[in-house]
Amino acid sequence: MEIKCLIVDDNINELELIKQTITDLSFQTDLDFNCTLLQDPLSLDKQYRYDIYILDIDMPLLDGFTLAESIYQSYPDAVIMFCTSHEDFVFESYRANAFYFIRKNHMKEEMKDALRKYMSRITDSRYTYIVHSNRELIPLSYESIICFEKHKDYLQVHTENHTYTDRDVNMDAIEKETSSGSFIRISRSMIINPKYISRVSGDLIILSNSVEITVPKRNLSAFMQKYFAYLRR
Repeated sequence: MEIKCLIVDDNINELELIKQTITDLSFQTDLDFNCTLLQDPLSLDKQYRYDIYILDIDMPLLDGFTLAESIYQSYPDAVIMFCTSHEDFVFESYRANAFYFIRKNHMKEEMKDALRKYMSRITDSRYTYIVHSNRELIPLSYESIICFEKHKDYLQVHTENHTYTDRDVNMDAIEKETSSGSFIRISRSMIINPKYISRVSGDLIILSNSVEITVPKRNLSAFMQKYFAYLRR
């Protein structure tokens, strides 16, 4: 499984060191970490999503916290790790919703712990759905998914910022996978995350991305019962 990793640091020697550390650790796992190096944080192309972002904090052009905030605006569920020589940033990093804080003078052991935590996250089916797209495996947190929409021979997975096309997946299997979570199946071809419901008007559901979905009348009563149960949680 290939994991696309972006490393941002204004020091080229530090970039190479972080990449080499990850490369060495990748031989101990079944994951292939494909690392992209970036010295200028201002040149980050936010149209391209990475699985992991490893950011230096103290950079002259744009500090890591500000860069992380801009990444979260595009990808709210992004996995961001801070890698820095400044240990005093640790508390601020967690306020910035960091996935992990890595000290450069403890690079090997802390990078290993960070990647182990990431591997646990993407292999834990309670929290992660894996999209199979164009020979890639794309892990998405269930929290970031607005809905699953079944078409004739493929599945679309909608998030706030992107729609992923998956292989043909049986909706009964999706419903079973999400049964312990908060998703509600409203028809044979649609399973939604009620977290993203803005309002319900009759048999019409308006989602936070302004998409409107009509609930089949035969399913409306069951949907409303499940939605009220969700709201009372």
